Amino acid sequence: MATDQPKVTDDKLARVAGVTYLLMLPTAAPAIMGGLLAVQPEPAETLAYLSDNLLSFQVMTLLGVVGFIVFLVLAMLLHRLLRANCPPAADIMLAFVAVSVPVSLAAMAIRLDIAQMVTGHPGLPVLSGAALADAVSASLGRSNNMMQVAVMFWGLWLLPLAQLARASEIVPRWLAILLTIGGLHYVVSFAFFVFDPTFQQDGAGMVMSGIGGLAAMIGEIGFALWLTVKGAKRTRPV
Repeated sequence: MATDQPKVTDDKLARVAGVTYLLMLPTAAPAIMGGLLAVQPEPAETLAYLSDNLLSFQVMTLLGVVGFIVFLVLAMLLHRLLRANCPPAADIMLAFVAVSVPVSLAAMAIRLDIAQMVTGHPGLPVLSGAALADAVSASLGRSNNMMQVAVMFWGLWLLPLAQLARASEIVPRWLAILLTIGGLHYVVSFAFFVFDPTFQQDGAGMVMSGIGGLAAMIGEIGFALWLTVKGAKRTRPV
C-alpha cells in the first residue's frame, strides 16, 4: 500500500534556509579576515607573518571555500522560498550571488598559490628573499582586491533579500530595514575603497564601518535565527 510522502512546506524550507545561513556566516567571514590580517607594512613582514601563521591562513582559506559554496546553496533556498512574493527581486538576488561566488573562489585559489609559494611547492618557480616576499605580497593584494569586489556583491544581494523579506512578512520589518542598511554599507564601503583603500583607518571611516557593519551583522544573524526558530508564514498557495 502506498504511503503518504512528507511535503516540504514553506515553514520547513525556511528553517533549512535559516540553518544554512547560520552555517555560511562563520565560514565565509574568515575568507576576508584571513587576507586582511596577513597584510603588513612591508613585503618581508607579510612573508614572515604568513610563514609564522601558515596553518591558520590555510584553515581560513578552506573555510572560505566551504562558506562560498554554502552561500550559493543558501541563495537557491531563499530564491525558492521567497520568489512567489516578488519574482524579479528573487531572480536579481540569486544572480548577484551567482556572480559573487566565482569571484570569491578565484580569490581563494590565489591564496592557495600564496600558501604554496611560502612552503616552496615544487610546481612553482623557485623564489627566495625579496623576490619571494614581493611575489607573495602582490598575490595577497590581488586576492584581497578580488574579495573586495565580492563584498560589493554581498551588499547587493542583501538589498533584494530585504525587499523580499518585507514583501513576504517572513521576518519583522526592523530586520528587513537592517538588511537594507547592511547592504548599502557594503556597497558604499566598496566605492570608498576604490578611491582610498585605507579609508576605514581614519575616524570617519571607522565610524561608518562600525555602524554599517553592526547593522549588517545584526540584520543577517537576526534574519538567520528568525528563520531557524520561527520558520515562515505560508505565502504561496498550496
